[in-house]
Amino acid sequence: MTIPAFFSFFGGFGETDTLNLLTGWKWRPDRDVARDEGWFSPDYAPGAEWVTVDLPPSQQQTFLQTHDHPQAAWLRQEFDPTDYLAKHHGQEVYLVCNTYSRDPVEVYLNNDDLGQIKSKAHYGPIGMK
Repeated sequence: MTIPAFFSFFGGFGETDTLNLLTGWKWRPDRDVARDEGWFSPDYAPGAEWVTVDLPPSQQQTFLQTHDHPQAAWLRQEFDPTDYLAKHHGQEVYLVCNTYSRDPVEVYLNNDDLGQIKSKAHYGPIGMK
């Protein structure tokens, strides 16, 4: 197995080998009801209380993390990988996220809890195959 080049593995910042998911994320501070309401589920429809933000962390996200909101928050992104997967048929696919938390982050993909994942550098990129 060949490990992808560092730049490509961590997103390539919109290069053709990556599925660019840097825009159109939905953000909402964590609430006790999040899991009961299924915020992680593909069937859940985020309402007006979800704020649209861009990644990597934008100035907008910086201002959302104020004393009015807890540090823990949810980020959602819906996308259709059909064309990307067809173009890269037979190649390994990696999901890479950047975290700005020193604590592990919980990752869900299509209703599946991938578990808590922590960056080896206290914060920064995390990846899964």
